[in-house]
Amino acid sequence: MKTAIFVFLTTVALLILYRMVKYYYLAEGSVWDRLLATAKYSATVLWSMIVALGASILAGISYLAEALNLPDVKAWVTMLPAEWVGFVVAAIMGLTVVSRLRSLPNQPNPGQGA
Repeated sequence: MKTAIFVFLTTVALLILYRMVKYYYLAEGSVWDRLLATAKYSATVLWSMIVALGASILAGISYLAEALNLPDVKAWVTMLPAEWVGFVVAAIMGLTVVSRLRSLPNQPNPGQGA
């Protein structure tokens, strides 16, 4: 089962990385324009791809450390304080909201009129 999870996480990370590199080099413009091009010009999708890539890598480190018999790396990953999980989730949620609001068309706020 662990092998299947590791293969899945590795596949997800590689697919996201492949897509980002491919479209980054095909796009033109500033770094931000190129990064947006990797996610079809959606900051929310770009942020989601970055989070998925990071999560896949972080989850895969534990499985890779076990497969390579590196107990120090596995201990470091499992020693992370539980309080960090809440902070990381809150930071991800905040950045997702900000990136989504940034990519919405400009419309007046309620009560401001046209």
